[in-house]
Amino acid sequence: MIACVLALAVLLQVPGDSTALAGARNPAYAPNGQVAVSRHGNLWVRQTDGRWTALTRGSFVDREPAWTAHGDSVVFSSNRDDGFSLWVVGTAGGDPVRLTNGPADGEPAVAPDGRVYFIRGLTTVGRLWVRNADGTEHRVTDNADAESWPAVSRQGTLAYVTTRDDTGHLHVRGDAGPDRTIVNARGLAGPAWSPDGSRLAYTASAPRASVYVTSVDGAYTTLVSSENAEAAWNPDGAHLLLVERPPPDVAYNGDPNRLGDRDAYDAFPPGGRMWTVDAPVPPDAGLAPVPPAPVNRAERNAETFDRFFARQTALYYSGSSAAARRTQWDALRSRFR
Repeated sequence: MIACVLALAVLLQVPGDSTALAGARNPAYAPNGQVAVSRHGNLWVRQTDGRWTALTRGSFVDREPAWTAHGDSVVFSSNRDDGFSLWVVGTAGGDPVRLTNGPADGEPAVAPDGRVYFIRGLTTVGRLWVRNADGTEHRVTDNADAESWPAVSRQGTLAYVTTRDDTGHLHVRGDAGPDRTIVNARGLAGPAWSPDGSRLAYTASAPRASVYVTSVDGAYTTLVSSENAEAAWNPDGAHLLLVERPPPDVAYNGDPNRLGDRDAYDAFPPGGRMWTVDAPVPPDAGLAPVPPAPVNRAERNAETFDRFFARQTALYYSGSSAAARRTQWDALRSRFR
């Protein structure tokens, strides 16, 4: 009830369009450069001209937007029908359509072929599932650890996080063979693929809450920003959009529904400032061989020849007794040089 009242109050205060948007969460880029975020329980889209427009409105909580491959629809999680399920809405308008039946589905990630990866279950019982294009659903892994934050690259590669003893493990699923663990870090969350599928941005809480970038093979990790933020790659791959995360809930006791207005906290979290930051240059970017200085082979051979003759002359033909042989030696030099 509290969440409904707060949502209605905010809706009455927010205009239809806005050039600035505070309180954002869950940033996601469309291929054409549009940005979707959740804000105060609704989904908003920043158009390519910079205007913000509301994509959904209501007293429920809509969150975690994920663009489809063509950028004409957004998949999201919502409690608009008794518990959190996945829904999809077209950017041209219309009513959202339900995709899953919950009651605890979230963190969707849409693959290029239309499959939707998502997490079913809360916290330690969260598991990675996939909804196929024909509507069938099944678990993706047989992991015993808690799973979260699926992310799919434009090339179709899946990444996700498992957590054990407060340490997150970032996995990448290849075309064949077992999934690879490329990063281990406390508080690991929110992996986001670069447009070319070569790198992943993520947030980790240790040694301090910051944004990092790693290669797809985990060969290196680069600190991108010391802000505690979620990250999304600009389609040009040169920049990252950062959205401030809310501070840790120090009173958290393991029960995500311990308070009657828990959804209200999710809908109206503190923070939500937005920044852009340059994407780091990968190691060896622009590495190119430098051609050696040109060599005049004839001159070099002549120099080598002269050094040889000078050494031999000093050793064998420099004394007075070698005068006759010296004349012959010099003649050979003149002949063969």
